[in-house]
Amino acid sequence: MRINKILLANTLLSLIILGCLSSCYKDKGNYTYQVPPAPVIENMDSVYEVFVGDSLIIAPEVKLQGEAPGGLAYSWTIHVPPVTSSDTDRHFVGKDLRILFGLGPSRFTGRLAIENLANGMKYFKDFTIIGKTAFSKGMTVLSDDQGKTVLSFIKPDTTLQPYLFEAVNPGKSLPTDPSQILAIPVAYQPPVNSYWIFGKSGAQTGIQVDANDFKVIKTLKDNFFDAPGGA
Repeated sequence: MRINKILLANTLLSLIILGCLSSCYKDKGNYTYQVPPAPVIENMDSVYEVFVGDSLIIAPEVKLQGEAPGGLAYSWTIHVPPVTSSDTDRHFVGKDLRILFGLGPSRFTGRLAIENLANGMKYFKDFTIIGKTAFSKGMTVLSDDQGKTVLSFIKPDTTLQPYLFEAVNPGKSLPTDPSQILAIPVAYQPPVNSYWIFGKSGAQTGIQVDANDFKVIKTLKDNFFDAPGGA
């Protein structure tokens, strides 16, 4: 019994000593964190307008405090809506984006990714690309020329291009007695994607044309089924 009491006393004494030692331990860890500086991006806009077939050049100036030569990696992504199964995002590598723009007349979102190779930190800069054609800026006019419907386009320099519909749609006619031209934007946002042209008479009383080339997309009759024939 005496031996058990001695062992119990020694155990309690050991626990007390360990508790004192742990309470006296000084944490020497360094918990002062410093956030790496972010790069400063200059000479880069948020929106770029470019004609289809023209060169698109984005050459930003990137500055990073303490950067070693060649210490940054650059990549570019242009997001392409999945119109068809073959459409994919476009990816490019390099400090500057220099491409021949051929994605079509629409709005695209892009992203520049900058990686600090010294610590693996990545930074992003988003931007928008608006693809345009010769008819992207100006005014589309529907008029009545002595009973004949005329679709014209007025350029920013006031140059008039009349009878566009007949020029790009040989053998087809607009509705007669024109009553309205309705602009249809892309997802309720500019730019205009197409126009509906309505008239009171003619073989077609409504025709939809592409705003970028004025080619026929469909007619008002295409939205309806023909009446079933008799037995």
